[in-house]
Amino acid sequence: MHHTNKGIIGLFIQFTDDVEIVDVDITQLHIFSDLGSSLCGEYDGPGDPGVIGFAGEGFMGNDARAVLITDAENLDMQALNIKQIFSESGKAIGIDVLDEATNIVLSDINICEVASFLDVPDGVDLPLPNENPSACGVTVSDTSTAKCGCEVVTVGALSAEEPCDAEFATLVDEC
Repeated sequence: MHHTNKGIIGLFIQFTDDVEIVDVDITQLHIFSDLGSSLCGEYDGPGDPGVIGFAGEGFMGNDARAVLITDAENLDMQALNIKQIFSESGKAIGIDVLDEATNIVLSDINICEVASFLDVPDGVDLPLPNENPSACGVTVSDTSTAKCGCEVVTVGALSAEEPCDAEFATLVDEC
C-alpha cells in the first residue's frame, strides 16, 4: 500500500455502502509519538507524503482519531460515545470524514475530552512534514458530505487552534 500512517484509529470505515452503526463506545485512545521527519524524502508541504509520484497526506503518524470515514456511502451512525481521544504532538479528532464520503448521517453522538497537548506559539509553524497540532470533535473534507441529527453534542474539544471545521459547525447550527 502507498499511503501514510494515520496514527491511532478506533474505528476505520472505508469502501462501504449502506451501513448502519449503532450504540458504540470508543474511549481512551492516547498516542505518544514524536513529530515526523523528512529523513525519507523531501516534503513541499504537510499535504505531501514525500513519496515520488504519490499525492496524499504528510506525516499523520502522531494523530489520534476515534472514527475515520473515507470512500463510504450511505452511512448512518447513531448513539456513538467518544471520550478521551488524546495526541501528544498531532491532531486529535473525534470523527474525521475524509475523501469521497457521501450521505453520512450522524445522530445522538456524544464527543468529549478530545485534546492535543503540544503547545505551539501563535504564528509559529512546525517544520515539515508536520502540521500544527489541533483538536476537534468532527471534521468533514471538502470532497465529502455529512449531516448531523439534532442530538449531536460535542463537549470539551481542546486546542490552541480553532477547535472545529467551519463547514461542520455550519451543519451543527442548522440542526
